[in-house]
Amino acid sequence: MPRIKRALAVGLAMPALAVGLTACSQKSVAPGPPASRKYATTAPPSSSTSVPSPFSSSTAPTPSSAPPSSAGAVAPPTRAKATIVIRSFAYHPATLKVAPGTRITVVNKDQIDHTVTDQGVFNTSLIPGGGTKTFTAPTKPGRYPYTCTIHPFMHGVLIVR
Repeated sequence: MPRIKRALAVGLAMPALAVGLTACSQKSVAPGPPASRKYATTAPPSSSTSVPSPFSSSTAPTPSSAPPSSAGAVAPPTRAKATIVIRSFAYHPATLKVAPGTRITVVNKDQIDHTVTDQGVFNTSLIPGGGTKTFTAPTKPGRYPYTCTIHPFMHGVLIVR
């Protein structure tokens, strides 16, 4: 008798699974005509005033077609990136040299919480085991020793130059 119940249950479950998978594979289309969507797939009708298509490659600014900058405006600096990995209760690399303002990602590969803390300049707060945090290096050049506030025997140095 248990074999009959099992066969019946499997026999009823398989068609339901097939229907569910078929329904999930159907593509859905946003409601409304194409013109109401953010980007239409057809070209707009011709008129005396043309609006550039978001798909046109000629609309991307080039150095010669970029709008002039306003007087006194400063372009945002390009930020470099660096990584500190915490593994086996140690910072890798133990000494990291970066440019001012570099974005530094800290990857904690241990299974326990850690921090990267310099007294008064930067502090990642708790980085859970397996987690990551990012902070910005100081803009003032110098030597910035840091430690883990939970495990004070862990030491590293950030050199900004």
